[in-house]
Amino acid sequence: MIRVMVVDDHELFRQALCAVIDQEHDMTVVAVCGDGQEAVERLTQARPDVVITDLVMPHLDGAATTARVRGPGGRQSQLIMSSWSGRRASRA
Repeated sequence: MIRVMVVDDHELFRQALCAVIDQEHDMTVVAVCGDGQEAVERLTQARPDVVITDLVMPHLDGAATTARVRGPGGRQSQLIMSSWSGRRASRA
């Protein structure tokens, strides 16, 4: 079973993504977080295999969240996505 953490500041998107993941027989959502700081705090307890992260969020953006979640020797796969476009997004 693939353990997934969803990190996004938009509640409706989090709910929709979790609904899609829940339909997959080999995936389960182990944590849903509203920002990067919450994801970092919940990482040890949730133990996800995959972290799906929004790029633009308050408190800790997707790039910083990925760096902290991954850390030295991190084993999680990372997917950063966003509907936001611009120079900042292309450099992250």
